[in-house]
Parts: sequence; structure tokens; C-alpha cells
Amino acid sequence: MIIVLVALLAILAFVSWMLIKNRLLRWFFGLLFSLGLFASLFLMTLNMNQHFGMQRKITIRKTQIYSVADNKLATGILATATSKKLGNDLVIYVYKTKPAAAKTTSAVPSMATDLSMTQISGNKAYKLVRTVSWQYTNHLSKLFFSVGKLDKKITSKHISFQIPNDQWLQLTSQQLVKLQQIIAHPENIKNKGALRLLAAAQTAEKSGQKEQAAKIQSAAIRILLSITATPNDKKINDKITASSKAASIAAAKSQVAAASSAESAAQAAADSESAAAVQAANEAANQSAAASSSAATVSSATDSSASSSQGAKNP
Repeated sequence: MIIVLVALLAILAFVSWMLIKNRLLRWFFGLLFSLGLFASLFLMTLNMNQHFGMQRKITIRKTQIYSVADNKLATGILATATSKKLGNDLVIYVYKTKPAAAKTTSAVPSMATDLSMTQISGNKAYKLVRTVSWQYTNHLSKLFFSVGKLDKKITSKHISFQIPNDQWLQLTSQQLVKLQQIIAHPENIKNKGALRLLAAAQTAEKSGQKEQAAKIQSAAIRILLSITATPNDKKINDKITASSKAASIAAAKSQVAAASSAESAAQAAADSESAAAVQAANEAANQSAAASSSAATVSSATDSSASSSQGAKNP
């Protein structure tokens, strides 16, 4: 509308100055339409440069994002990369919009879009988009200044990725490649602390404690990728180390108890065998004594019989 008004005022001003013969009318209408023309141009310039007749509109949209590692890891991964076209100082964020999405989604910075990452509590990650645009204050301003659809243009956009501080990691493309190699060849892991944490994370995941598994696995990945440990990582490591030592001590005590029990059983068996041997010896001795007594009795009877027989022969 403002362009039509400018064109109309320009024509009227030209007609007033050039075609009206009456000097008084010429100056009156000429000045009137000229001032109207300059005022319209001034307001149109203000609208295009200073958003005159418009008000600022801020829109915030929050959506959940998912790890680029899918379900291969309990820990969530937000990947970052750089582009030679953009420069090393501008970071591209890579994530997934759905848990089972085949492809990843990238957020690329631009002149009107800047990116950042913050850590939050909880177990879910989000993409927070804050856009700034302008809308007309009323229908009249929209009627006059709706040129170029300025109310449809986004003047600035800020994208903030919010990831859980203990259950997600932000990894560069190089770190992500290294992690993939570690996952492909777990037998090459030599760090005992990391192995202990990974075993604890696997146990927690099998028992259904996914959040705890993600926290423990995050601590292990930081060790494997030489990332500075967080205070929570140290607490988890100390707790699992103490638990591992307690389990080792309990296992050692159990082994000692088992060995002692086995020794007692062996001693009892030996004592039982000795008692059985003594009893058998006693029985054998008793049988021997009985046999000797019986033999003595028979011998005595024999001698007596022989003596009687001899007496009978020599009366």
C-alpha cells in the first residue's frame, strides 16, 4: 500500500507543480502532495530499516533429540564437526530427530543462526530454537507497510542443544571415530579402571538401571578418550572401586572358608578312617584273642583226652 501511495503522491505533486495555473493553488497542492510524498518515503524507510509500525516477536520451540550412537551405547552422543568452508571456529552439531532414524541431522551456523551447547540435569536431550522476528502492530500498519513480507523474515535464530550432564557426551568427529574403533575391538582395552567401569555399566544395564549404566559408561568413555573427568565421574569410580575391593575381599574370605572347610572335612575323614582302623584292629585283636582262647581250650581238651587214654592203657 505504501508504494502505491508514494506513486500516487508523486504523480499528484508533479501535476500540482506543472499543470495548475493558479499560483496560490499550485503552491498549496504542490506543497501538500510533496510533503505527503516525503513523509511516505520517510515512513517507508523507517519501516524497512527500523521496523516502524512493527513489534518484536520471540518464538521458542523445544524438541527432543536422540543420540547418533542409537542404542549401541547407554550413553548419549552429540557429535560436533567443523567445515573448511565455514572455518574451524564455527561448529556443526550432528544429532538424530528420532531414536531409530537412519540418517543424522546437522545444525549449521550462518549469519543469522548461531549455535551453542549447555548441560542440564535429567536423562533427555533437547534442541531449543529461539527465533526473533517482527510482526505488524495492527491491521493499519500491516495495510500500509506489508512490503516484502517483512513479518515473514527471521532476523536472528539461536539454537541451543541441552544434554544431560552425566548421561550424554559431546564428542568431536575424531573422538567419535576413536570410540567406534574401541567398540569394534574391546579386547584392546588395557586400562583396568575403564574395564572395571564398563563391566559395572553392563551389569547395571542388564538389571534395567539404564540411567546408572549411562552415567558409568560416560565415566569409562572419558577415561578411554582422555577427556577430563567430572566430579561425578570420580564419585562413581571411587564407589565402584570400593565395591570391587569389597567383592574381592569377600571372595578371598569365601575361598579361605572353603579351603578351611575342605581341610576340616579331610581331617574329619582322616580321623574317621583312623577310628575305623582302630576299631578294625580292636576287632581283629579280639578275634585273635578269641581264636587263641579257643585253640588253648581245644589243646587243653586234647591233652586231657590223651592223658585219660594213657591212664586207661596202663592200669
